[in-house]
Amino acid sequence: MIKVTKEEAVQKVKEDDYVSICWMTDGCPNCEYFEEIMDGLAIEIPNWKMYKVEVPFLAEDLLFEPSMYPTNFIFAKGVRKVVAVGVAAQDEVLDTFKNIEAGNFKTDEELTQEMLDAVDA
Repeated sequence: MIKVTKEEAVQKVKEDDYVSICWMTDGCPNCEYFEEIMDGLAIEIPNWKMYKVEVPFLAEDLLFEPSMYPTNFIFAKGVRKVVAVGVAAQDEVLDTFKNIEAGNFKTDEELTQEMLDAVDA
C-alpha cells in the first residue's frame, strides 16, 4: 500500500479508476494484519490502486475521518462503492474487489433504490 495524505487520497480517487483508501493508525494490530492482506492481493487485482492514510492514535484534531481502524473506502471510477470497517478473510476481500471491478457489486443505495422501484411497480 502506498502512503498518502488525506488530501492526496481525494486526488487519487479522481485520477484512478479503481481505488482503495484505507485509514490506519499506529499501534493497531488489525491495521498491520489488513495491510498484509491488501499487499498480498495486489498481484491478483492489478487494476486496483491501494493507498493508506495514517493518522496518529487518539488524534484530537479529527473531524470527518474514521474513528475505528482500519477503515477501507473503496471507489470505482470516482464513486464510493463500500466502506468496510475492520478486517475480513482474504478471500472475502478479494471477492469484493473483483465484484466491484466486474460491475456485479451493488451499493446499499443501489439496493435500496431497487427495493423502492419494486414497490412502485
